[in-house]
Amino acid sequence: MKNIIKEKIQLLNDNLEKIQVEAIDGSLYIKREKHRTQFYHQRYIEGKATRRYIPVSDIALARQLAQQSYNRSVGALLSSMKGEEMQVEEIDRAIDGLLLDLCPERRGLITPVQPTLQEKLAAWKNRSYQGRSFRQDDPRIYTNNRERVRSKTEKIIADALEKAGVTYKYEAPLLMEDGATVYPDFTFFDPSTEKEIYWEHFGLIGDSNYMVNAVKKIRAYERNGFRLGYRLFATFEGGGLSPDYERIDDLIETIFIPLIPPQARTSS
Repeated sequence: MKNIIKEKIQLLNDNLEKIQVEAIDGSLYIKREKHRTQFYHQRYIEGKATRRYIPVSDIALARQLAQQSYNRSVGALLSSMKGEEMQVEEIDRAIDGLLLDLCPERRGLITPVQPTLQEKLAAWKNRSYQGRSFRQDDPRIYTNNRERVRSKTEKIIADALEKAGVTYKYEAPLLMEDGATVYPDFTFFDPSTEKEIYWEHFGLIGDSNYMVNAVKKIRAYERNGFRLGYRLFATFEGGGLSPDYERIDDLIETIFIPLIPPQARTSS
């Protein structure tokens, strides 16, 4: 873990070096009025603040002042992290905080040291994919979001995820290391680790052939590094076993809601 944290901090330092700007005396002062925002170059002369208006034609100066202030904050934060016992998620959220705590006008002038967790999640969600096709005789079951699924329990799961604000993909293809392609029922993205997490719902375990194929699928996941309880979760029903709704709620609460970036939670 220490090596992972060290590599993460080094990567951020490398990124910070790429967005450095030429140092300039002073800072950016932002004045908001009813329908417009004005930028000023603020400096202290003999302890007294002086401000010079920055016209739109010189917006590069405003960007330079905003960027250097942000860069200094990032540099100080990274220096304070050396030797600290931290998780990658804590580092990402601290870096996010430096940007998201700024007013929108200032934030819009800055090139961040890395995309925010919310931006990473949005980029993943927006990548298109081709899921499994439905057969003509498949039941027509739709979620509250008008997404077609294959079973009533999958609809319950999808609706619960949507209500909780959890981003997911339904039956997105997963190419295994051994070359096989599987279609997990639900795929999630952890923006902190930039890894996907999968949830399979096995709904016909009373059928012996179905159960054999289900076990084969789980074994295929495990051969490719996805272990149950780690990046792979499963729920079961059928053969007299009703859906475990408490288990479904628990997975959403403890595994998938924490994947939502903090700023997305507060705004939802």
